[in-house]
Amino acid sequence: MAAGKTCSACNGSGMVYGKDGQTPALCPLCDGSGAEFNPGREFTYELGPLAVNGQATLQAQSVQVLNRPFRWMMAVAVSTFPFTAQISDSRDQRPFSNQPVHSSNLWGTAQNPMPLLTPFRFNKNSNILGTVTDLGGGFGFAGVTNGSPTVTWVSGSLFVPGSSWVSAAITIGGVTYTVLSVGNQNTLTLSINYQGANNANIAYNVANTIRLGFKGVELDGE
Repeated sequence: MAAGKTCSACNGSGMVYGKDGQTPALCPLCDGSGAEFNPGREFTYELGPLAVNGQATLQAQSVQVLNRPFRWMMAVAVSTFPFTAQISDSRDQRPFSNQPVHSSNLWGTAQNPMPLLTPFRFNKNSNILGTVTDLGGGFGFAGVTNGSPTVTWVSGSLFVPGSSWVSAAITIGGVTYTVLSVGNQNTLTLSINYQGANNANIAYNVANTIRLGFKGVELDGE
């Protein structure tokens, strides 16, 4: 339905009255706007992929809303590791949370999206802004030997034992490998043998790749 069409319940006043004809209340159909509710067309904006170096923060990443207003209704995300995020609207820079929020407290999945209690309307041509911080990766320096899959921690972030780093990408000296297993905080094993020259102090990084999805509806009109 076209934006601006008069609400049939309140005739454009934004108010309805009780059975006594005296007690006013916001119109439940248009939420007090006076215009007929616009269901819009299903639409998704994605911010990313954002490659966040281990435990780093990316400030003010943005995705631009196209030439129609957008009503954000559900939050979804895909990431290598947990993260925090703080979202804001470029219109007034006001954030949607008092501080960066842990990914498990805001973002759902495509199969189980997190609904917003109050859907938010972004103006056309505005920007959805996001600051994200990795919580699961790492960076520092390690020791490697040509022809061996073993990587030994030297300094920086300790390795994360268990399954969280398994199958994650690890960049060693600018070359990307895949983690097969992490035996302890000081030793991990690559899925293939290290191909470079022996090095007792080479830079490594396990990054977090994050995609934030803003699911909702694209609206007609201004």
